Amino acid sequence: MILAGDIGGTKTILRLYHHHSGKLQLEKEVKFESRKYLRFEDILPEFFGKGGAPKVESVCLGVAGPVQEGRSKTTNLPWVLEETRISDYFGIHQVKLLNDLEAAAFGVLFLSPDEKEILNLGHNGVKKGNVSVIAAGTGLGEAFLHWDGEGFRPIPSEGGHSDFAPQGETQVALYHFLSSEFGHVSYERILSGPGIFNIYRFLRDTGQINESKWIRDKLKEGDPSATIT
Repeated sequence: MILAGDIGGTKTILRLYHHHSGKLQLEKEVKFESRKYLRFEDILPEFFGKGGAPKVESVCLGVAGPVQEGRSKTTNLPWVLEETRISDYFGIHQVKLLNDLEAAAFGVLFLSPDEKEILNLGHNGVKKGNVSVIAAGTGLGEAFLHWDGEGFRPIPSEGGHSDFAPQGETQVALYHFLSSEFGHVSYERILSGPGIFNIYRFLRDTGQINESKWIRDKLKEGDPSATIT
């Protein structure tokens, strides 16, 4: 049995797989609202249920944040995950934490043709080369697939936290608007679910758009980022 997980600032998805004859068979999948739990380990009893955890052979978790020496403090969630702690929970040694975009980069290598969509044709004929992997969600994840001459090697990064470089008067105004609130303005402040809401607030509060009453009422309910998106 293999436990795989995608741990994000908004949701955590856990899957239990059975490894049989060289193939993975999905046994169970559950999604959790991450912020309802104080730590990752609190999710596990609920995931496994009354029967408790089966004999798990290995655990691999993609975490929305940097992973250093088997430890990660999630960027948009007050969790600290440690390979040693998870290893003790299951009584196994095969536990691996990966940056979530590093994990996604590995996954990209195994996509089938019907799981891909061309957004911009770009240059034809270039078969091999470095690839960027970008995921805008609660935050802005960025990773690379480095072509070493023989194959692709996934490389994590925290590029979403790099400085936003505004171009033109409107973007400069957006930068000052966000800087007054957050101090440091990264690309994540703009390209993400909350980032889209930040752009909306900027346009609204500077009088560039009018806010409809139905939107104003809806923003008072639930997640405003989801509403604007």
